[in-house]
Amino acid sequence: MEPILYMEKEYTNAAELITAMEENWQGGAEILAFLKETCEKEDAFFQDKYVFPMLARLLQEDGTFTFDESIFVNLTELTSYLQMIADQSVSKFKSKGAKLFLDKTHLDPVFAGWLLQQGNLCGLQQWVKRWETLQ
Repeated sequence: MEPILYMEKEYTNAAELITAMEENWQGGAEILAFLKETCEKEDAFFQDKYVFPMLARLLQEDGTFTFDESIFVNLTELTSYLQMIADQSVSKFKSKGAKLFLDKTHLDPVFAGWLLQQGNLCGLQQWVKRWETLQ
């Protein structure tokens, strides 16, 4: 796992990075609270596998998301693309949509970080709920 550079210091631990972010991050208190809560309720393995990559994506300057060999600049573009796939084939939609998830209840950390980067905490939580109804 590569360290994350934040405020000229390298971090390899999600909890330590979140603590540093509390001092001066301008991305929204709700998002920071969500990250802190997620980090506190999970073990170190999950923090490394999920929370840390989510933070890495959240802090990237690039605001695009690459999925299914396409580049999306916002959530509207991605949902339109997924709707087009769903209109063609529900099974194809489920197969492609599953790639946005780490497991049945957690989004892929890169996708989750991108949603948070877009300021879309509610969207992150809605994705999980909607996906559960399709299973």
